[in-house]
Amino acid sequence: MTAPFEVGGYGYVPATPDDLPLLHGWLREPHVREWWGDPDEEIVLIREGLDLDWVESFLVTTQGTAFAYLQTWDLFGEPGYRPFPEQPPGTRGIDPFIGPPDMLGRGHGSAMLAAFMTCRFGQGAPRFVIDPDPANVRAVAAYRKAGFVAQGERNTDEGRILFMVRDGGRFGTLQ
Repeated sequence: MTAPFEVGGYGYVPATPDDLPLLHGWLREPHVREWWGDPDEEIVLIREGLDLDWVESFLVTTQGTAFAYLQTWDLFGEPGYRPFPEQPPGTRGIDPFIGPPDMLGRGHGSAMLAAFMTCRFGQGAPRFVIDPDPANVRAVAAYRKAGFVAQGERNTDEGRILFMVRDGGRFGTLQ
């Protein structure tokens, strides 16, 4: 299991089964449910991810209080599943959400993502990808602010996405 760490004013605490009730509550919030889907289905997927060695799940904290969830996953970790096969080895997918509604619109989304990725680039991660719904204007703006660059829209098994990339490490950082 990954150890907790702090960077850029944010704490990243590995999620555990004890955190599932908090996460389930956040998944029920209208601003999360709109983009993540059915809370009961999503919490099962998060729970399953806690046991996978190619998925990392974190509660993100600021000033000691948890306010967000962030999961990152190796694009090539699940046998037989290659959502973006053209990506370089070591590429990580990343999926965040802010739970409490009163934490929205404060710049935390882009800041916590940028801090996390900067840390991971320093540890050798080459690239992060993210795939928001193109209609999720708030998320797309936060991802751009965090350094992601849109690569175009795509159709996937889960619907239409805006494929976004942020490079680091040996590929250089996109600005």
